[in-house]
Amino acid sequence: MSKWILTDDDCLQIRRRLEDMAERLGNVYELYQIQELPMDQGQVFKVAHEIVFCSEINLEDVLDCYGYENLEQVKTEYGDDWEAILAECQFELNAGCLENLITQEFLTYDEAKQLICRVSGYEGEKTLE
Repeated sequence: MSKWILTDDDCLQIRRRLEDMAERLGNVYELYQIQELPMDQGQVFKVAHEIVFCSEINLEDVLDCYGYENLEQVKTEYGDDWEAILAECQFELNAGCLENLITQEFLTYDEAKQLICRVSGYEGEKTLE
């Protein structure tokens, strides 16, 4: 299993490639992030988690929502990381629709951060990509 990579420090989004699954199923990524919820009573958060199979990404939606003209633009812009970027985009779209939340209760930002670190084993190294 690959090491966690911090991809967005604002929401503690972390990503890793699941190498043991990728051998059989193509590139597969596991992601977590703190998801702020739209609430009238102030800031509340939940944790989003998902395993994204690159073969199942809705490419048309991702390209459209993120303003890419085509897949070649993503490949040119991100090089070898292009599939990881698409996985992040799909994950973010699902999180924005509240489809991949793993917590029932509302959390503070710090509680959500602690939960991600506890369940993922992420230790907080600063490796932004």
